[in-house]
Order: sequence, then structure tokens, then C-alpha cells
Amino acid sequence: MTDTLWADVAEFQPVVDDRYPYRWFAFRSNDGTYRDKHFAANLAWAKKAADAGKLDGFIVYAVYEPDNDVWAKTLISMVGTPHPLMVVMIDVESWGGRIKGDHSAGINAGRVMLANWLGAGSRVIGYGNASDLENIWPHRGNVRIVLADYTANRPFPGKIAHQYTDHATVAPFGKCDLNSADGYSSAALQSAFGIHRAPAPASDPTPPAPKPKPMRIIPPFPLRKGQYFGPRLPLWNLKSVSGYFTHNADLKRWQAMAKARGFYHGVTDGHYGPLTAAAALEIQTHHRLTCDKLIGPATWRATFE
Repeated sequence: MTDTLWADVAEFQPVVDDRYPYRWFAFRSNDGTYRDKHFAANLAWAKKAADAGKLDGFIVYAVYEPDNDVWAKTLISMVGTPHPLMVVMIDVESWGGRIKGDHSAGINAGRVMLANWLGAGSRVIGYGNASDLENIWPHRGNVRIVLADYTANRPFPGKIAHQYTDHATVAPFGKCDLNSADGYSSAALQSAFGIHRAPAPASDPTPPAPKPKPMRIIPPFPLRKGQYFGPRLPLWNLKSVSGYFTHNADLKRWQAMAKARGFYHGVTDGHYGPLTAAAALEIQTHHRLTCDKLIGPATWRATFE
């Protein structure tokens, strides 16, 4: 069975650092209006770790105090803009009988405020032992619960995780609370809380392919006196020719073919001279083409056919 573990800490433990081993992390923001001394440092690390992919999510928890919704407003003011991988947990405890009776109205008012701030009710969860939750927050609705129980792993309405010890040894804290979301992979826990890692922007986007330099849009034909340019293949398909090239290999090929067929009697040197012009005229006359002594597409085809 897959379980997802995380430690939860407060100012009683050292500040978190890169030795922390789990994919989730929980830490206190405030106890009523009291602000945790290590909160800012823990939050900064959690954001950085989440952005770097070291954390899949983190939980900021506030301890409920019967002060209307000031405890929730304190958390919001401490966090500022919520991170997209952040979940908020409401810690509900009696503190040895100091808090008594049904406080559902005050807790739920803060819960609604936090849900609106985060943009999703699934990102607000609760924490406590079974007795405190049933007495102090009996009207919880469908909130997800981290149940504190160090002797057994009992079922409980809405339970998503189990805090099973307060004496775990986790770096860099030493002794701390440890929680397990039994049967939840890290990705499944993200889904349950409704949080998703935004795709990272490309840090080094592939540059667009450079545009080819425009070529002179002129036909490479005709090949004529003083011209040492010729087309690349296909040699007579003018639609596929987008420019001309500084080489005379094509004229040498034409001279060789014209010579093989008895029309050209000079050296196959790729130079358009009198013998080349005479051969072109002879081929044009033979095939009843325009007699201009220029080696255009029609003259080229007639030579090679």
C-alpha cells in the first residue's frame, strides 16, 4: 500500500532545510493572533522546494482560538499570496479543557474565509483528536481530517491522514510529529486537495529556425555567352528553381551530352563559347525550336531526350 508521509513542526523545532526527506511538509503559521517565529523561514523554504519539484505540496496550519475569525485573518496576512501547492489546516484542540463547547460557527466562518482566499474548499482541512473534533467542531460538513491518535489507526468521518506519533526523528528537526496519508500516493493526495503543479515555462525555448536568405527569383536559364551559372536539379523544372548558383557543372553536362550526340565538337569545360553557341543552334534547328543559341529548358530537354 502506498502511503504519503510528512512531518509537522512549529518554532519548537529548528527551521527546515534541504535535509528534509519527504515530499510533503506541514508547519505552523499562528496560534490565534500569536505568530510562529519560524514561519517566514519555513514558508520561504517550502515555496522554493515546491517550485524546484522537491515538494509536491505543503500544509500551513493555524491553531484555532475563540476570537471570531481573527485566527484565519492572521494566517492570511502572514502568507500573503497563497502558493498553488499550499493547503491550509485548522488545528482544533481543547488545550486541557480551556476551550469547551461547540465552536462550529466560528471555525466554519474562518474555514469559508480561507476557502475563498485559496479558491477551493478542498484546500482547507482540519486536525485534531477524535474527542476534541466531536466536541468543539461537531458540524464540520465534509472537511478532510488529519486525525491525531498515537495508540491506534481508527476510522473517522472525513479522515484523510493519521498523525501517529509525536516522537518521530526527522531531519533536520530531531523529534517531531509525523503523519501518514494511508493509501494515498503523493499525486493522489494532490488530487484530493485539488492542487496541481503548474507546467514550468520553458527556461531555454528552442529558437525558431532561421529564415533562409531570399534568393534572386530569376530563371537560371538561359545559359549563354559569359554566363557561368546553371540550375540545380531538377534542371528544367523552372517552378522548382528559386535562384541561380555560381557553378558551371550543368553546362559541362550539357556539352558532354551534345558532344555524345554529335552536335558539340569542343572541350567540355563549362564555358559558353562559339562552339557551344553553334551546338545550341544546331540542336534548335534540328528540333524546330526558337533559334536563339541560348540553352533554355526546351533546348536542354531536346539535348537529353
